[in-house]
Amino acid sequence: ARPESEQAAFHDVGGDAGATSTLLTNYLRAAGVTPRPPVATALFYGIKSDTRDLGREVGPWDVEAYRWLIPLTDMPLISSIEHPQLPRAYFDVLARSLRNVRLHGNVAVLDLGKVYVPELVPEMADKLMTVEGVKWALCAGEFEGHVYLSVRVGDKRMRSVNILRDRLDPLNAGSAGGHGSMAGARLEIKKLGKNPAERAKVRRRIMGELVEDMGGTVDGEPLLAPPRKPAAE
Repeated sequence: ARPESEQAAFHDVGGDAGATSTLLTNYLRAAGVTPRPPVATALFYGIKSDTRDLGREVGPWDVEAYRWLIPLTDMPLISSIEHPQLPRAYFDVLARSLRNVRLHGNVAVLDLGKVYVPELVPEMADKLMTVEGVKWALCAGEFEGHVYLSVRVGDKRMRSVNILRDRLDPLNAGSAGGHGSMAGARLEIKKLGKNPAERAKVRRRIMGELVEDMGGTVDGEPLLAPPRKPAAE
């Protein structure tokens, strides 16, 4: 347990669980509580999404909790959660993302700028991991006074959360957490500098240092080739 955990009224550290929902499910089972469908559905989706359908950072606890929740879960609701109608702003972010992704060797980097929901940051980090040849992904976005960072790596032994904490803890601007293959952080923008130019400089430095920690090349190249100029007539 970290010092912050020791100060909490209750802390649960350790165990082979890939999702917080797995821990909550185990607490309910230990107390003899069977959750109603809305709660069971939320817990089931938490395990499903955190472990990417039991394919990432998964342990025996996750599998057992997943199986126990299946008969209690509203599956049509799960389908509507996973395949929702999306606002136009989402596609604007998606188009901007494709234009702005930089490849530093096997490290994909994306700074989304301002986003309309912070969940877009980890979602885009996951998408970057599907690019052929990419072993690391780093995504950043700004939402309501905070900078959100998400890191993904193809090998959970790399301990991505340690890399984030080593770089961000000295700033004393927020917190980081996660697993070996996935980690995230939230930083208060106002603690990164006194003015926008200073904060932008610190942000670029942080992302550059993280790329270096991941073994990426100094110079990056765009994921997409720039559009061709029309031939002169």
